[in-house]
Amino acid sequence: MTRSFAVVRAAFILGGLLLVQSTADAQTKLATQPTTAPTTRPFASVQEIDGYFGDQLSRTEKAYQDQLDALRKQRIQELTNLQDRALADKNVDLVVQLREVLSEAKEDAGDAVNPGPAKPSAAGKPDPVKRGASIGDAMLWAADDFVVTVWQNGKVIDPSQRKLENEVFGATVERLTADVHEGDWLVFQLANNRKRWKGSRLFMGTVMNSGIAVLETKAGPPWYVCDDPSKVQAFIANADSGNERPIKRIPLDEAWHDGMNRYKKKFPEGKAEPIWGDERVTWIKLRVPPSGAGPAKIPGPAKPAEPKGKGGSVFD
Repeated sequence: MTRSFAVVRAAFILGGLLLVQSTADAQTKLATQPTTAPTTRPFASVQEIDGYFGDQLSRTEKAYQDQLDALRKQRIQELTNLQDRALADKNVDLVVQLREVLSEAKEDAGDAVNPGPAKPSAAGKPDPVKRGASIGDAMLWAADDFVVTVWQNGKVIDPSQRKLENEVFGATVERLTADVHEGDWLVFQLANNRKRWKGSRLFMGTVMNSGIAVLETKAGPPWYVCDDPSKVQAFIANADSGNERPIKRIPLDEAWHDGMNRYKKKFPEGKAEPIWGDERVTWIKLRVPPSGAGPAKIPGPAKPAEPKGKGGSVFD
């Protein structure tokens, strides 16, 4: 028994020695290995998380807005195409309806829609605008039935620049606030219902400078007309397109006499003439003489009469 105890005791001592040696070897190995710092952090900072999700949100919002703008532009284009077809078919009632719907659609679209220049015709690109001195700050006209759209130098004039001064059984009197310069060209799209008031029609007005008539409607240059829808794009986009067709004066028995009288009441010394094209839907262009063309082509100013209506309208 004494011998067995000695054997066990010797084995225990030997095991202890081996454990001590193994521990020492392990410590030596760890001490000789190079240490490296971790290359990545276990967590991102709050600022980094905010920036990541902020960028994701901005991209999502932009994508949504782009889709919405595209749908609005598509709707406006479809309405414009319908209006063009209605004009080609001489469907005045539909033109009137589409005018209102299209105006609301453009107002809803806001900055997403930029009418930009009219599309060039096959004849060439839109003319560059070479503007001279300012000749006026507004326009005033009487129309029977109404002006649908106005372009200046190939661009649609914002409807907010137009003010309805008076409406007389469907016929209209409007004021347009716009700077008019030498070299400009303005195009007016007009519509008339031949079934109203025995087909009477009228476009009569003037460019004004501080309330003074300076460039009135009249037969011949610088007023021109286009009645062919297939030629309208070029007529609008190009300053001198269609200028081989000077506008004609309306026979007095076919003109809206009340509109003429209202104009004469505003400008007693005015020399404006009633004009229109050959069709009930027509486009009339004012080609302002360019700089250096000579003042003889611009009619002399006519002094306005003092407004006498209750609301101060120029055509009351």
